[in-house]
Amino acid sequence: MKGEELLQTMKQIKGLLQEIVESNRKDPGEYLTTKDAAKLLKRNEKTIRNWCNEGKLRSIKLGKGGKKDRHYITRESIDVLLRGWKYKEKRRGL
Repeated sequence: MKGEELLQTMKQIKGLLQEIVESNRKDPGEYLTTKDAAKLLKRNEKTIRNWCNEGKLRSIKLGKGGKKDRHYITRESIDVLLRGWKYKEKRRGL
C-alpha cells in the first residue's frame, strides 16, 4: 500500500514539474533559464548557478544532482537582485 501511494505521489510531482517547464516555454515571464538570466544580468551562467545554489536567486532545480541539472529562476528574485544593485549604486553616488 505504501509503495503504491509513493508511486502515485511521485507521478503527481512529475506532472507538476512538467507543467512548470511547459508554462516556462509558453510564458517565459515568470521563470528564466540560467542562460536567459545570465544574459539579463550580464554574468556567466556558472555564476548564476552558484547564486542559485547559495540562495541569492530563488529557483527551481530540476535534475538528479549532476552537472546537467537545470535551474529555473523566478523573475521576482532577479528583480529583487537588480533593485539591490541600484540601491548600492545610489548610495555610492554612481
